[in-house]
Amino acid sequence: PHYSAGCVVFAVCAVMELLAEPPHVYLLNKHFVRSPIIVEAVANLLQTLIIVGVAHYSSSLIPFIIGAVVYSTLHVLVYWVIYRLKRSGEDQLFYEFSKISVSPDHASLTISFLKQTVLKQVLTMGEDYVMTFFSVVTFAQQGVFSTVSRLAAIVIRVGFRHIEDSYYLFFAQMLRRGLPPDQQGRDALKTCKETLGNLLRFNALFGLVVTVYGLSYARLALLLYGGSGLADSDGPLLLQWHCPYIAVCGINGVSECFYFATMSQMEVESYNLKLLPFSACFLLLSVALSY
Repeated sequence: PHYSAGCVVFAVCAVMELLAEPPHVYLLNKHFVRSPIIVEAVANLLQTLIIVGVAHYSSSLIPFIIGAVVYSTLHVLVYWVIYRLKRSGEDQLFYEFSKISVSPDHASLTISFLKQTVLKQVLTMGEDYVMTFFSVVTFAQQGVFSTVSRLAAIVIRVGFRHIEDSYYLFFAQMLRRGLPPDQQGRDALKTCKETLGNLLRFNALFGLVVTVYGLSYARLALLLYGGSGLADSDGPLLLQWHCPYIAVCGINGVSECFYFATMSQMEVESYNLKLLPFSACFLLLSVALSY
């Protein structure tokens, strides 16, 4: 019940959260890195508490609908409140349209990143699209897969995402986009080299820890998380396969945040062309191996 209403509400919430992007980008640009982390943590915590609390009185989609509305509303309001508190007198996010000018280079780079976002969306969510549109697995199997993948994604979303966002800003501020190493500042280049090495080392070690313990305790984790129904299904095997995937994502994410902060527009376009066959092969293999 309430499935149609849930689809509408989640779509509206997605549009609402776009209103938080301008202050979010402003805070990152002004090096207020801690503020977005606090906003995300508080919003997610309240959403979880509301879902758990309302679930005691309703077993339908109502708890998740209410949680989504509260999360999106709080997400937008808190970002704008922090922006109002931290902005300087001359900073403005809105101007008259007649005064807005867009650099052709920036516009071209933005379009390149938009193409890249679409391709990466296919790589990260392609299996969901295949399962939805081609009906290659049952709804029960889709539920198991979605539950396990979301559980594994917690490590990526909570652990790696904020590291990548923060250090993307760091590399973008330290190095000039599109210039070769011999034209960069020596001190900045040395600092970025040491920082990148330490990040790769930390994420690699963290990923190895997750892999070692995840392979051994996958069934126990699912038993505690979803009960025997989830633990006795194909869930433990799926979670075990996700563990090395998490380790690879940790290294890949840091590498990407460095390259995306320093690549020129031509290099981004070249990257997109290389990413295109990978996306196509991934979708084809997802369909072919599902039968």
